Amino acid sequence: MTAKQPVVRKKALWYYACLAVVLTVLSLWMLLWISREPLHCLRWRFTTHDGTSFQEDIWLTPLTVYPSEPWANRTANLSGQIEVSVPVSAELPWYKLPFQSFRPIKRIPLKNGLPHGSVISLDETGHEFSIQQYREGKEHGIYCFFKVDGSFSHLTSSRDGVMDGPRISCWTNGLLSGADIFSKGKKTGLSRTWDRTGKLIDEGTFDGYQPIGTHTFWLHHNKAKSHEILYTTNGVPEVTTIWASDGSQIGTGTYKEGKMWDGHFAHIFKGYVELDYYSEGKRLKSNLEWLSKSTKQ
Repeated sequence: MTAKQPVVRKKALWYYACLAVVLTVLSLWMLLWISREPLHCLRWRFTTHDGTSFQEDIWLTPLTVYPSEPWANRTANLSGQIEVSVPVSAELPWYKLPFQSFRPIKRIPLKNGLPHGSVISLDETGHEFSIQQYREGKEHGIYCFFKVDGSFSHLTSSRDGVMDGPRISCWTNGLLSGADIFSKGKKTGLSRTWDRTGKLIDEGTFDGYQPIGTHTFWLHHNKAKSHEILYTTNGVPEVTTIWASDGSQIGTGTYKEGKMWDGHFAHIFKGYVELDYYSEGKRLKSNLEWLSKSTKQ
């Protein structure tokens, strides 16, 4: 009996040593778990037309960029709808993560594994804030945005993945702020912008992003015409005409190879509009107050 005691004692010490190591590792692991960066979850659920569904949770740190289409491999050649969700609360203690609630942020209809139909994005309250139309994986149709109160904000149009059609935007009061037209990805046709009161600010025609013809501006405080610029068919400015706020003509200016050369020019720079006078390509004087004056400068 006495011969076995050292053996038993040795086994007990070995047992307690192993237990201490395990507890130490577990304690360190718990400390790392609690002090780690908070995780964010992205959940997606795919439902086929016959009602079959499956989902996946993706855990990411705040510094990790969400993958654009983590469901692509599992939904290849399938048709149905994907609903993407995130936790209702962005920050939760680690022990509450398994019980958190989710809210949908996007619904994507698929046809043969590609977006097809209206992709709807939702805000924190569950209201739609954008609708984008697709056809067989390409943007095709309108891309419309809404404000928090549900009113219209702006929209663009696309065809086969490129911008094509009207682009319209509104001020927060619901009045139009801008309208132009795109054709095969290029700005083409009449373009207009308005201020918050609905008064026209500028108007002109474009051909593949190049301004052509006469572009008119109404930048005076009384909304009177301030200046016009005449462009060639190649988008090169030729002549500009300047008016005072009372409608009297201040002068004209001519361009040389697209550069301000001789006469009066309205120069828009960082939100300010200067009335510049040039002679043989050199600026001789500048006036920032002409927009509020009714007399010639």
